Amino acid sequence: MKPTLLFTGSRGRTLGPWLALVTVLSTPGFFPSRAQDFGDAPSPYPTFLQQNGPWHPIGGPYFGITVDEEGDGQPDPNALGDDSQPAGKLDDEDGITFLTPLVPGQVATVQIVIGGSGFSTAVVDAWIDFQLDGSWAEPIDRIFSGLSLPVGTHVREFIVPREAKEGPSFARFRVSTRGSSVPTGQAPNGEVEDHQVYLGATTDFGDAPGKYPTLLASNGARHQVSPGFFLGTRVDAESDGQPTADALGDDLNPTAAPDDEDGVIFLTPVVPGQTARVRVILTAPQNPNGGPGTGRLNAWVDFNGNESWADPGEQIFTNVVLTAGIGVPG
Repeated sequence: MKPTLLFTGSRGRTLGPWLALVTVLSTPGFFPSRAQDFGDAPSPYPTFLQQNGPWHPIGGPYFGITVDEEGDGQPDPNALGDDSQPAGKLDDEDGITFLTPLVPGQVATVQIVIGGSGFSTAVVDAWIDFQLDGSWAEPIDRIFSGLSLPVGTHVREFIVPREAKEGPSFARFRVSTRGSSVPTGQAPNGEVEDHQVYLGATTDFGDAPGKYPTLLASNGARHQVSPGFFLGTRVDAESDGQPTADALGDDLNPTAAPDDEDGVIFLTPVVPGQTARVRVILTAPQNPNGGPGTGRLNAWVDFNGNESWADPGEQIFTNVVLTAGIGVPG
């Protein structure tokens, strides 16, 4: 039976019956039955629905090999909230890979993998917070606007602005069949992926003093900074080793940044002839099978104090597999 409404005129005359047309508008807090994909960039970026964070009804194109659903945004300090949710499922944040460092004033390269069916081309829009201000609102933050791509793997270039600040930042990529002019709000379909990136120098060095191999000129140890993969809770980059008498050069540089040397803690004294224990904290992305991320630990102690780690017996850990979280390998 169709619903009807009866209206009464000013003189009591009944007008009608009238067919009632009721339109239900999609608003924050109300979802149709269709599953949704949300972002996972940390505060103050707009990620939650109540912040008008991005949300995509699942269907049509997506990034990588899969997309999963969430009930709301999944903000995480390293933009890994959607990677690990829901627990036990494949990491769906697998469609965007930066192939080069993001150095101010230089061209950068990114790989974009488009999956899905039922469309001819997908439309990609993307932003990077080049000012490190927790926003993608500045015009220079837009790196791709209405980029049309078919299903497959694509490599595209963009210019990192000269005025970009150096340090950890975040990128947001959106894909749908019609595109997204802003990094917030509803899209017609598709997926959103948020990623932590590093702007500027992308190599982490050590800070041991004296004759230890620390500086680049002495072939000092150095690691390419990989977003979401490091010892402790953070990592920063330097242009060269930071040797200081107490090995605190990297802890204090850059001066305004938090101490990133927070991943290794000796739990017992290091006494000759006795077993010592050390706690190692690993942060790592979820592995492709949906389990916790892993890494391999190598470590040395200069037991004879000759400013070298080359002597026999000074390597205390060799390719020890660590699982993300707090581990005590020995």
